Amino acid sequence: MRRIALLLFAIGLSTLGAAGAASAYPINPPTVSLSNGAPAPGSNITLTANAFCPGTTVTFTVNGSVVGSAVADQTGHATLIIAVPDTPGTYNVLATSPPECGLSAGSQFSVTPISTVPLPVTGANSSFPLQIGGLTLLAGVGLVSVAAVRRRKPVETA
Repeated sequence: MRRIALLLFAIGLSTLGAAGAASAYPINPPTVSLSNGAPAPGSNITLTANAFCPGTTVTFTVNGSVVGSAVADQTGHATLIIAVPDTPGTYNVLATSPPECGLSAGSQFSVTPISTVPLPVTGANSSFPLQIGGLTLLAGVGLVSVAAVRRRKPVETA
């Protein structure tokens, strides 16, 4: 009886060990990161695919149009620099790998127009009142010093 219980215990223990080995740490999901989420029209932006299969060619598309490809390095990162479109709007980026790797990831960026309208003047020019105040202060100092000199001179009697 003990042998049967020990045998069942060993079988149960080995089954638990197999289940633990099968559920190893999950692999990081693939992502696409952008150097700037709101770039200016006509500037450059860096697209980086992360956690792709090393050595595979990653193809980047923006709003469904292929903009280029890059080979993933040994850590699974593929980087591509593209020119930002001049048209304002939201652009979807998709990075895909060949079928043998079978990964894809997406992201998006927004292009906002650059305003060429000059900013309105919201305050007065305060330099003129400051100049008047400075001149008035100098005149006052001059008058006080003249008065002080006149007080110190003895009055001459004839």
